Amino acid sequence: MRRVLLLAAVLLGLSAAPAHAFPPGALNETLSTEHFVVHFTGDLTYQEGEHVVIRQWVGEFAANAEWAYDTYVNQWGYPAHVPDADGKIDVYVYKFERYFNEPKHADLAAGSIPDSGAAQTAGRIEVNKAFVRDPQVAAHQVFNQLQMAMYALAPDWLAQSTAEWAAFRLREYPSPFGFHAPDNSLDCNTATGLPWLSVWLQRPCGLEGYESSGYTRWTFFQYLQERFDADVVRQVWLRMQAVGSPTYGVDAIRDVLAGKSASLTDIFGDYSVAMLTGSFSTSLLAGQTPGVYATGTTGNDNGAMPTLRVAVNRLAARFVSYTPPAPDEKPCYAATLSLTVTLPAGVTSRPHVYTTGTRILTPLSVSGTTASASIPWDTCSSGAPALLSLANTSQTLDGRMFVVNASITVDKSKIVSPTMPPPGATLTSPVIAAPTEDPAPDLAFYSRNVMKLSADSRVLRLVFYSSGTGKVRVVFSGQEVALIKVRAGANTAAVRLPKPAKRFSASSRAVLELTPLSPAGAPGDTFVQRVAFTKPKTKRSGR
Repeated sequence: MRRVLLLAAVLLGLSAAPAHAFPPGALNETLSTEHFVVHFTGDLTYQEGEHVVIRQWVGEFAANAEWAYDTYVNQWGYPAHVPDADGKIDVYVYKFERYFNEPKHADLAAGSIPDSGAAQTAGRIEVNKAFVRDPQVAAHQVFNQLQMAMYALAPDWLAQSTAEWAAFRLREYPSPFGFHAPDNSLDCNTATGLPWLSVWLQRPCGLEGYESSGYTRWTFFQYLQERFDADVVRQVWLRMQAVGSPTYGVDAIRDVLAGKSASLTDIFGDYSVAMLTGSFSTSLLAGQTPGVYATGTTGNDNGAMPTLRVAVNRLAARFVSYTPPAPDEKPCYAATLSLTVTLPAGVTSRPHVYTTGTRILTPLSVSGTTASASIPWDTCSSGAPALLSLANTSQTLDGRMFVVNASITVDKSKIVSPTMPPPGATLTSPVIAAPTEDPAPDLAFYSRNVMKLSADSRVLRLVFYSSGTGKVRVVFSGQEVALIKVRAGANTAAVRLPKPAKRFSASSRAVLELTPLSPAGAPGDTFVQRVAFTKPKTKRSGR
């Protein structure tokens, strides 16, 4: 089942730059920082007050924008924005769906609009008031403004996917996130030459604005970062700036990769495998599974499954899932799943199959236009499907058909476990060595809070329970007076106190410390007992 992306949709509009005609004076409040002037309103009389935004929220947007700007320019090495008359980037905050009377604009978070049609130009940001507090929106839009300083005529898919990558990287990949449907071509682009808000209503690349506008393709640039380094994205934009062609997006990536002794064809194939297995280093994407285009269920007996025909456009991938039957009262037998894929003409990518239960990745062997593999299987592990990747790594060929055939061979002489074993645990905490000898015993003494003893007595009787064998060290007022052997269970002992104890008066008190020791001499917790001396009884003389 396709996973739903949990982020708000955001839109750039670098390809169209008509002036915005918001009524003069309607956004009559401003908040300024080093690089931004945010325009908003607190007027309850304009359009029933639906555009009102409080100053605290505007301050949050400005602070997030400055954080992003400083990081992108001063740490990542991107150029500063192209300044307008006052040198700052103007930001306008209002309610999109109310002002344009279009309910579909309620899901549109923001847009960056160039001030001219020049290759390098100043621009402005317009923010839907419902998203003014979202740091992802602020970070994305700021990156769009810096892109305009490099090449403002770049295709929207490249501008938006890399801006979303930058925002995620800046924010250290916050959750939640669900994988997009990867069958969308990397360079699928929205209509050009339209007003930027009209572009939002065009959905040639996906039924959701976030998908169609290119944002979900940020995961490809995340893969490039993890494969090479984060500067690879900046290098792509430097190539765009140097060549200066709106149609150069894919070629810019190809040329940058060529400089790293890699090809876009191979890298896109490896990217599809990373999506197949969830092999990303960032925890946001690690272990995620891609959307599945088609599914098949294997049976309990030998046989072939229905043929699957899977069409894939250029620089895209689709995934097929095969699932064993659910366990029931029948025996679970070992089996072999055989896969054969007929590759379309002009496509050289290698399919891979990934068994989710054992986490084993198997590349299919390719001979001519046929790819094949056989993998261990069974007739009961319905919770552990196998995923098959079908990537079209061509940069030009759309509508390529992969033909998938699968069959199962059951070995009824081998009964296997009806469920897959859980994956092994990964230890992340320090390893603590287990003790190699018996510990000191635990002691429990039978006495009052204060043990009373006659001032002229030198013998102290102890009654206690020990959890094991060992010894007890007895210290009286700082002086060791005895070392007693103990056994497991009840123990009694008489301890002779030192002679100076006689000098304690009836009002004096002393401290008795009893420390258990293991058979090897390791100490345990010390038990402390207070001792109070009482006045000796006076003997009466008889008549």
